[in-house]
Parts: sequence; structure tokens; C-alpha cells
Amino acid sequence: MEGEPVEFELIGDELCLDFVNTLNDRWNPGKEVDKLQRYSDLVLFEKQSKVLPQADVYKLLKLGLGHPESAKQVLDQAKEVREVLFRIFERVAQKLEPQRMDMLMLNKYVKDAFSNLLMQFEDGTFRLTYRDDPIAIQTPIWLVVRSAVNLLNDDAKYVRECDGEDCRWLFVDRSKNHKRRWCDMKECGNRWKATKYYQRQRTAG
Repeated sequence: MEGEPVEFELIGDELCLDFVNTLNDRWNPGKEVDKLQRYSDLVLFEKQSKVLPQADVYKLLKLGLGHPESAKQVLDQAKEVREVLFRIFERVAQKLEPQRMDMLMLNKYVKDAFSNLLMQFEDGTFRLTYRDDPIAIQTPIWLVVRSAVNLLNDDAKYVRECDGEDCRWLFVDRSKNHKRRWCDMKECGNRWKATKYYQRQRTAG
């Protein structure tokens, strides 16, 4: 059974980081929470992220149903991309150089993600167009990889890791002073404040 549609928490301010955050509790073996269980979850993640129009969502879901083996392969590849991006962006957030093997893996997917794109000059402007049909069963991976390329090229210095002790989700800090500490103030920020308040009360007592 397909079950209930998955609701994704989109707080990374960038598609690729929200994608990385679809696996929670990486540091608790056996207790990880993976929101990508089926190819349809991958498609619905991008629908909720507003990077796929409804017509393309239907096309991809139909492709997944019609080609289950290919859909399973794409899902496995998507999870591989997710972990590569996690390792790269975690090191970026820590001001460390990414591992060479991870960059090699990313570039393998970059080649695929941009293979169907052409730069054209029309009516006085440059624009990217598709060489073939823009929708393929691998489209969800390609969109994530293109997002990662854009982020690494433009705003990598603003990638942060949440200060929440049990969180460590990734996000882009586009706040005015670039001193954002938590992925979500309502969750991790308030939890931190409550912990500090409790510690002060214990000390005062």
C-alpha cells in the first residue's frame, strides 16, 4: 500500500538542503527516519518544494508506476546523492574542504543533470533550454543536483548546520546579519532557550 502522503519540512531555504534533511537522526544507527521510502515520495517532495508543476508531477508518477525497476534504481541513486551532498555541505558549513571522493561523485551526477540542457541566445537574451523532453524518470535527481551546483557557486559561505543538539539539519543563512543559529526558531531555538532556562533555575536553586 502507498500509505498517507508524506509531509516534508522545508526549512533549508534551498532545494538541495531540504533534500538532505529528508533523512533525520543520521547519528542514531537504527533510529534514522527516512522520508523517502518510494519513488513517489521523491516526486512529492519536489511537488511540495514547488519546483515541479502539477502536470510534471503526474508524468513522473506515471513513469514510476510504469517502470518500477527504474523507479527503484532512481530512488537508490537519489539516496546516494543525498548522502554525498550531506557530507559536502556539512564540511562547507564547518569551513572545511570537501572530500575529493565526494566531489568526484557529485560531478558524476552534475554531468547527468546538465546533459539535457543547452544555452541559447534568443531575442537578445541568454536562456537555458532542453535538448529533449524535459521530463525523465531521473528528473527529481537532476533538479536537486542543479540546486546544489547553484548553491555551491553562489552562497556556499552561508550554509549552516543547526545548533540544536539533536538536530544538525542544514540550511542557508540568508538573515540580514548572517548569524542565524537554528534551522527553525520555533523548534530548535525554543528548545535551546527552554534548556538554558531550566539550567539557570537549577543553578539558582
